[in-house]
Amino acid sequence: MTEKIKNILYLGKDEKFAHSLKRMMQLYRQDFRLHVNTSLNQLPQTLEGKLYDAILFDTQFLSDDGQALLHQIYRLAAKFPVIFIVDKDNETVGRQAMENGVFDYLIKVDGVLTALPFTVEKALEHRPTSLQLSTVSQEDEKVEPETGFFEINEHGRIIFFDDNFEKMLGLSHRELYQSYISDFISEEDRDFYYRWQTEQSPGNKEGFYLRTQIIHPEKGVVPVELRLSPYEQGTGLFSGYRGILRIVQPAQHEKVAKETLPNLDFFEELYELNKHLRKGLSQLFLMKLTEIPKKYFGFKTASLYLYDPLANNYRKEITLSEEETNADHLSVDFFTGEAIKSLFAQNQFTQFAHQSLFSDVERAKLLGSKEKGLFEKLQWQEGKAWNKGDRLFLNLKGTNDQIFGFIVLENPTSGTIPSSAILQQAKLYIIFASSLFEGFDRYSVIEKKHRRLKQIFTLFGAYSLELPLENLLREIVWLVKFSFGYRLVILGILTRSTRRLELKAVAIEDKEKAQVLKRLHFSIGQIANYMREQFRISRSYFITQKQNVFYLIKRIYGLPVSNYKQQKRWYYEDVLLVPLYSSKNKIIGFFIIDDPEDHSKPDLEIIQMLEKIAQMVAVHVENKVVFTQLQQYYLKLQKNNRNNGQLDAQKNSKGSIRNILKIINL
Repeated sequence: MTEKIKNILYLGKDEKFAHSLKRMMQLYRQDFRLHVNTSLNQLPQTLEGKLYDAILFDTQFLSDDGQALLHQIYRLAAKFPVIFIVDKDNETVGRQAMENGVFDYLIKVDGVLTALPFTVEKALEHRPTSLQLSTVSQEDEKVEPETGFFEINEHGRIIFFDDNFEKMLGLSHRELYQSYISDFISEEDRDFYYRWQTEQSPGNKEGFYLRTQIIHPEKGVVPVELRLSPYEQGTGLFSGYRGILRIVQPAQHEKVAKETLPNLDFFEELYELNKHLRKGLSQLFLMKLTEIPKKYFGFKTASLYLYDPLANNYRKEITLSEEETNADHLSVDFFTGEAIKSLFAQNQFTQFAHQSLFSDVERAKLLGSKEKGLFEKLQWQEGKAWNKGDRLFLNLKGTNDQIFGFIVLENPTSGTIPSSAILQQAKLYIIFASSLFEGFDRYSVIEKKHRRLKQIFTLFGAYSLELPLENLLREIVWLVKFSFGYRLVILGILTRSTRRLELKAVAIEDKEKAQVLKRLHFSIGQIANYMREQFRISRSYFITQKQNVFYLIKRIYGLPVSNYKQQKRWYYEDVLLVPLYSSKNKIIGFFIIDDPEDHSKPDLEIIQMLEKIAQMVAVHVENKVVFTQLQQYYLKLQKNNRNNGQLDAQKNSKGSIRNILKIINL
């Protein structure tokens, strides 16, 4: 089955950039079709009567009086995902555009050609990704909005909404403007909406009615009824649908939920978690993951914490509570990795514990450290009073004892410790949820690897030997930077005459520092001192020695001094050296890689992928040298032919082919 063509419009003056982008788009995905408009005069004709799946707007299109054009583009953002391409010194235009409904913006730097197709792909998916929860004032909580009004275009994208609609969904303006109404329909009811949408035709637009559920960031599952009605503007042309979202008897719903037998619904919702995970770690999945134990195990409050590898702590993502938000220190936004590792020292799935009522400062004064005395592990004694600070921790862990996060249950509705059966059900639930997390984690690794390989082959496929080699090297370092998450990537080539390593391409954000780094060079002897067996991983070298030869690069780049204590962290002195080997197995250059975004040391698989890229670069470098020498030799033959008519004689000589091969021999 062939993919439906995705029509993407590029608005900009840079014809050379547009040509390269068009080729890159088609190589990235065969169903991408880039349409180019480089003239403001042709803009009305370009947009008239045509539907595009996405629009790329280069802000170089803007003139001094470009506000009118900007507002026109903002209006288009209500119909299509719009991505701005801005100059580095004009980033404020991009931020302002996102406030007006534009999906995203990219800065026009080296490497943007590689990043744009992936960004377009994400824009076409159009799902809300933020896990930040909207705050609701106490006054708003007292008067729950019953009805919200909104408008959608014919594709279902939200283009207008009132305050009640925003409060009912609990999302920000940006998230709503980037969303489709189908995003908020429950998974089991979404097929009814899609079936109705496919039945709509230009001359036959009908309304739609559905009773479903929405997920509120703080209230959890809320039953609603949804109504859509087609409407026309003064031109008589179909414009979209006006909608009403109304809460259906919330008090009665809560009563029914309490009277429902937990065993049947409990396992059904466990099964439904699989469906929600198909969209990734979305807001809906995380909300359901947190709501299920709160709903079926009889607790008033449930919170979800997920691991943040950059900070090495567990940060709160969601809290669902029937009570007012706890303002004391027990309602913390994060726990340190060491504290949680100590809490789950036996790698258990559940842990009943009492969180200290003393603050961090008080524990530090009393016990000498804020980490001491944070948790006191308790015995589960059914019917005993549940005290302030008592918490049931559910551990989301993998088979290798990696802790992805945990759910905290507080304040049982009975006011006492629930039965042992509830504890067993909680354990069963978290075992199942942990398997989902681990499966998704493995899938994410495979998907990321696939995306990296796709970007690599796309880039190499787009390169022509007739283009300057510097173009390829520049795109390669930015590809490694974006795809592998390194903030400093340098590609150096060894010169044949001096055998010095000259830095040909540098991928860092600061252009001035990049120019300074390009002027550096290193002798092969300096580098060889660190190519020792103790640093070797596969065919590369992870150098961990202090004051190594690459410290000058670190100082120019401005790498901050790290003070990590974890074994798997990337320290200040660390640097990854990936050699480029020629067809004769001689080193012709190096990748110099530093400052990973996640501060983690590279694993063997990452290094081997970088080595594959280095091998492909080495092949292109050799091919470019051969191609250049053949060009020079051909020009030389032409010159000789013009001067003394020797070309035919050289062609007919017996050793001509052997002489050519001798000349271009590496």
